Amino acid sequence: MRHVIPEDRKRGYDVHRVLQLLFDTDSLLELRRDFGVGMVTAFARVEGVPVGVVANNPGHLAGAIDSDGADKAARFLQLCDAFDIPVVTLVDTPGAFPGIGSEERHVAEAIAVNLREMILLEVPMISVVIGEGGSGGALGIGVTDRILILENAYYSVISPEGCAGILWKSGAYAEQAARSLKLTSRDLLKLGVIDDVMAPRMR
Repeated sequence: MRHVIPEDRKRGYDVHRVLQLLFDTDSLLELRRDFGVGMVTAFARVEGVPVGVVANNPGHLAGAIDSDGADKAARFLQLCDAFDIPVVTLVDTPGAFPGIGSEERHVAEAIAVNLREMILLEVPMISVVIGEGGSGGALGIGVTDRILILENAYYSVISPEGCAGILWKSGAYAEQAARSLKLTSRDLLKLGVIDDVMAPRMR
């Protein structure tokens, strides 16, 4: 996956390419593709076993979660639960999509509904943080039984740049902020925030 997910977090990419690598060949069946395009919901197979897939798309709004995407994810999760289908989520988001328009469309409420739904689901669920795992947006599709993270990804309440901007009023302190946040995969494993670290295979 290293050649699909860019190392530069500011570069978007199409998460469909990642899904095609992860799941059985020709097994991906996407639902509601034209609604909430920042969120992919699909059925797929892993070694023949059917699963529900929820993945935000970094190729749309730089991966930020908007209200339509959050609503789409919540409804799909309910569908998976109703038919007893395990869920895999892929997370690469800086957080909720900011702005007045987003607030008018109740993005915080939509993400809160996702949190509630994921807590209530009875099917097995697993999340894989494949890039940024930022703020409430990451939690909105990441409240699962197990959380895995790629070795070069991070999971945090805020990005290093955002933290530096708040504490030091300058993005120049992002590296210092990153060290303080302890957001690397190894730090997160040591702290018990995530369950395991994965090395992306070349394919």
